[in-house]
Amino acid sequence: MQHLAGGSALSGSSVDLHTRIPLYRFWQDGAIDIPDEIWGPLMAPNVFSEMLIPILMGGEWDYPYHEVRGLIREYHHRMGPTKLIWGSDISNVECHCTYPQSLTDLRDYCAFINSREMNMICGGNIAALFGN
Repeated sequence: MQHLAGGSALSGSSVDLHTRIPLYRFWQDGAIDIPDEIWGPLMAPNVFSEMLIPILMGGEWDYPYHEVRGLIREYHHRMGPTKLIWGSDISNVECHCTYPQSLTDLRDYCAFINSREMNMICGGNIAALFGN
């Protein structure tokens, strides 16, 4: 597996795990507007996006991060559930919410993601990436 910032290969394949779009740069008038130039590279077949909203924006927003629902919906719509990976980045997440809140923020407040897709995002995709 290769992180965008560098890393080692996993099973001889090149996989990029995107974790850090500076969301604050695209925040305007109560909404996030990510330009198409950012979405293009994220659509490559070997790129996955880790959803670390509490770490990226937890200092600006309060749990349960209602402001981010539109962004998660857009990621889900544009990238599909097979390219999304939930991550907590424990212990960093605990600066802004508890570990369970970092998961329930996604599971309990994103009703537009069905249970099969949620299972993919919350472990299935990463397990498949590692061959499990």
